[in-house]
Amino acid sequence: MARLPPTWYDDAALYQENRSNLWVESLTRLDRTTGEVTLQNLPGQTYTVCGSVDGRWLLVRISSPSPVPDPISEKDAFDATWQNSTAEIILYEPASGEMEKLYEFPTIGDGYDYCGQRDGSLYFIHWQTNGNGIGDTAPATVDKLENGAMTPVWTLPVSSIRVSTVQQQGELRWVTQLTEKGEVAIKIYDLADGQTYTRAIEWDKVEGWNAGYPEKLLANDKILVSNGSYTDVYGIDRKAYAVMDCAAYLAGSTDYTPIAMYTGD
Repeated sequence: MARLPPTWYDDAALYQENRSNLWVESLTRLDRTTGEVTLQNLPGQTYTVCGSVDGRWLLVRISSPSPVPDPISEKDAFDATWQNSTAEIILYEPASGEMEKLYEFPTIGDGYDYCGQRDGSLYFIHWQTNGNGIGDTAPATVDKLENGAMTPVWTLPVSSIRVSTVQQQGELRWVTQLTEKGEVAIKIYDLADGQTYTRAIEWDKVEGWNAGYPEKLLANDKILVSNGSYTDVYGIDRKAYAVMDCAAYLAGSTDYTPIAMYTGD
């Protein structure tokens, strides 16, 4: 049986990206219900596959005045072409090959990373140049893409790459950012109410484990959080978990309900 190490997955299928140099040329799709494996070709110069939106693929594709040369063997020609190209965020319909361009930005300078959808809108982390060097960027805002425009909805509180997203039932719910090297607090932007929360993280500097870090939002509006460590059946220290109400967590409560982790006892 052929192995399919998935690049990512959704409720319907597992997907493996088939790359050649810079480009994702196709996707191998394994249907989770039927086991059928299909190959789905992608448009030329597809740089990133972000995911699926209402049955279409959300892609970042490089539009260039001529085919982009090899970045290794033709570095000078690549640099010249790349600097005169644009990155296009598109929705691609695999059955018809139709492409709908949603937004474009230069390949040099600011960039955008897809972080999820909510209520029919797409959200991106906007990486801005920070003046520390050519191509050196840092996440600055969370932007909402609508009608061909990016609109900032949250300005990240500190200049740090430690930004994460938390999904709930297939939709983006939180964007989080650790502050003070992850040892003091976490800033949480909640798309459900548009509010920003500051949540203390308990950190054991000696053992290196934390408690209260958000791991996953559950369907019943509870949250799974880290809760220190435990020793597994092989004598290895592992991360432990707990659950609590989401609203209580945002209010700063530490009234966790620990999950019984398997230790072999």
